[in-house]
Amino acid sequence: MSLSLELLARAALAQIHPVLLADPKHQDNIHYAFGIVPENVPKSIQAKTIFARCSVFIKGFTDKMSGHCLIMADRRNSELHSGAAAF
Repeated sequence: MSLSLELLARAALAQIHPVLLADPKHQDNIHYAFGIVPENVPKSIQAKTIFARCSVFIKGFTDKMSGHCLIMADRRNSELHSGAAAF
């Protein structure tokens, strides 16, 4: 479920425009969203940023929903990296 939340949020932002998923730290990532092949592997934004952008760009997606999704993503990462039962 937690992975699905992130994938659905990414899909919703990509439908608006793929550049919303590009990590702005390196311009190659943004160029890739416009179809220019970068020298390095392109990187996307973190889940925290995804959910924050959903609050801005998707009507009806509130900050409270964003916070809930972030908690789920944090639990998933905790389970993935430590092996602890997060759910």
